[in-house]
Amino acid sequence: MVGIIIVTHGKFGEELVRSAEMITGKQEYISTASFMPGELTEDLSKKIRSAFDELVDCEKILVFADIYGGSPFNCVMPILKERQFQCISGVNLPLLVEAFLNRDSMDATELNQLCMTMCHQTIKDISGIIQCN
Repeated sequence: MVGIIIVTHGKFGEELVRSAEMITGKQEYISTASFMPGELTEDLSKKIRSAFDELVDCEKILVFADIYGGSPFNCVMPILKERQFQCISGVNLPLLVEAFLNRDSMDATELNQLCMTMCHQTIKDISGIIQCN
């Protein structure tokens, strides 16, 4: 099974996991690293490394970092150079649910590709679809 790490500003990642589990059921091999106000990026880097250590039993890992170019993303990048894992910047509830539902039947690369395809399908301009009078 593909392990998943979610790295975000604040407790966003933890709450995403809780919300996704309401839909998919309890998940194993999930870890989060939260960048909290007042913390240094070095603190976050340690949390990310600990998240990897928690998932030592996983053959492959997919990491979601909340904002491209943000501190969580920037802390993941040096680790990406050291270890082999898939990484996506940007995460939302439908995307995480899709990852949870498919991670036991796909390898990390396939799961990454599925999530990238799903990115374009998870956000809709409803006002452009339905015209309200």
